[in-house]
Amino acid sequence: SGLLLWPRFRARVHGVLATALAPFARGSENVAALAPLLGFGGANVADPVKVAREMSQLARPRVLDAAALRDLRTAWGIPQVGDAAAIAAAQIADDTDDLDEDLEGSSGAGTSARRAQQADLEARACFVVHSAADSRESKVAALEAWVSDTRAKGQPVPVVWLDAICGDVSLKPEERPAQALAALAACSNVVVLAGAHLPDDLWAATLLQSWACLGRKAADAEVVIAAPAWDERAETDLVTGLDAFAVMYAKVTVDQPAGGVNNKGSTTVTAVDEARTAEDMALAAQLEAQLVLAVEIAGAGVCNEAVRSYLPKAKAAAARRRRARVEEERAALGRK
Repeated sequence: SGLLLWPRFRARVHGVLATALAPFARGSENVAALAPLLGFGGANVADPVKVAREMSQLARPRVLDAAALRDLRTAWGIPQVGDAAAIAAAQIADDTDDLDEDLEGSSGAGTSARRAQQADLEARACFVVHSAADSRESKVAALEAWVSDTRAKGQPVPVVWLDAICGDVSLKPEERPAQALAALAACSNVVVLAGAHLPDDLWAATLLQSWACLGRKAADAEVVIAAPAWDERAETDLVTGLDAFAVMYAKVTVDQPAGGVNNKGSTTVTAVDEARTAEDMALAAQLEAQLVLAVEIAGAGVCNEAVRSYLPKAKAAAARRRRARVEEERAALGRK
């Protein structure tokens, strides 16, 4: 791994990655910091040119409709919503269902239409950055509220790349960072699904750093706070954590299948957990090595600034939640 810190080798890797990621990077001079996510510096080195060539296959975004939300609940081991709520949620999928019906014509026309639809989805796709340490229930509820708010504004249902429902489950754990990087580079924007633990998560921080290394900005991104509407403490912790973010204190959190080691679906390398297996620990340690190397190449200052750049968005999201609580309280008083 020390080779990546050697200037001549680093320049060579930068040249290879710059060529491979040229269609996706926007004037960035720090593409070499992406190399560890592709396996450079470790035993599992992905061919960056091959990764770039397969981005369209790796990055398969989904419309965040009722079906996608149900799949997410299943993937994260969360009970499905009740019948009434399910019917209401199913209305989210109306536009997508109608479009699918329109594509059932002749095979040639249908294929062309499906390709056009897929191209449109990829052009609108947002990569969802989140922390496995945050409550899955809160994250799903926040996404459902986000979809509802988006629809209420007359906008299309969001299109996302979210690891739990879009990732290739056939990949080995050591291959998943390369897949996430490919999807991140192919997406048009980022949605930060931010709970109180996100500022402590090294994987989330590295993804936001990678977004900056690709030449993208936080200004157009969206922050969705993953906490119950009444939870002011979570809002304060998130804003404080982003404001004081220092990558040297961030931890690695690895998402686990439903019903996993600590009933939250995550395991952290800094926490003592008797139920954690040796495989979980090895995976977390390997991921940590990749992420630490990525931060070292970019520079801790670059990572810190990349994460802190989402602070204004987080403050604005917290302010919206506060206003909504005030309006709800006023409405409740008016009903009395």
